[in-house]
Amino acid sequence: MGDEMNLWKEDGENLASETLSEEVHEQATEEEVYGQFLDEANEYHHGQGETMSYTKISRITKRGKSHDEDEPSQKASYKLANGSFKVTEYLNTIDIPRKTMILSQHDLPPAIRKILKKDYLEVMEGSRYARFAEARFKAVLTGPTRTDISFSTNGNVTPGTISASITLATFRRCSSFLKKKLVPKKGSYFISIGSIDFNEALYDDLEEVTKYTEPGQRLTSEIGKIYDTRCVEDNFHLANDLGGADSGRGEAFMFGDEAVVEGFAQGLEITAKRQGSAGRILEISWYCLGGNAKMWDVIFDEKREPDAPGYQLGFERILHINPPQAA
Repeated sequence: MGDEMNLWKEDGENLASETLSEEVHEQATEEEVYGQFLDEANEYHHGQGETMSYTKISRITKRGKSHDEDEPSQKASYKLANGSFKVTEYLNTIDIPRKTMILSQHDLPPAIRKILKKDYLEVMEGSRYARFAEARFKAVLTGPTRTDISFSTNGNVTPGTISASITLATFRRCSSFLKKKLVPKKGSYFISIGSIDFNEALYDDLEEVTKYTEPGQRLTSEIGKIYDTRCVEDNFHLANDLGGADSGRGEAFMFGDEAVVEGFAQGLEITAKRQGSAGRILEISWYCLGGNAKMWDVIFDEKREPDAPGYQLGFERILHINPPQAA
């Protein structure tokens, strides 16, 4: 193995590099759009096909109240609920000439690192997008005013065709929808992740990032703020031109706290394996073992609001605006 052992260590039939794995993971993390908003699962050390669990806390059963000194103290309770998701393998492999590694002193050349990082990032972000798209709260835009929007709360897309771009009025209506559904904010804000076309329609109304946050506190791909919602752009997974070519109608998510949870049994690992005549080809692979899930579900979670028997209001955290299947 020679000088390769300075960077690469034996891992069964493969060579593994902890240093490279950490560096590529760190570079990918800096570019994550969905990944920056995930909650962390609380169990580890699971294998493929097994499940990983996470804990979520429901509302207290009764609200506090004032009472007289001779009145018995009210007692309330809360419920810890467990959710879970299946642990999945994520991986990909490319071939490079071993000569390339030798000439770069057994380091991965910057171009190869970039390829691995980009592929890992797109795979993981695509998986996270799929969880956000499972949102049961849906909104379809049909015009520019606050009444030109149809909501669905059971996971079914509201009948009708997407026929309008987002406006300041309909954006505010979406924010109000989350508030009325008692969706908690993430810190002091809701978050909107929008496609290029979705955000383009809002540019003139965005408050500049520099006016409300410091450089070290900015979100990845953050473009501005509207009311109490910080706006982020996704250039890979969200749809544009819904309802026709060059329509300028885009897809988006608006959400609060505890939207999607994720966990890893094995974080990102970069490995190498010799192949071909005299080991002249190296298989370079990235691999990780984990999964994610939408954290709350309005159909199954906490259907009764405290002190309001019979009032059905389940837990949900994400509003999917202009879901593509409605186009």
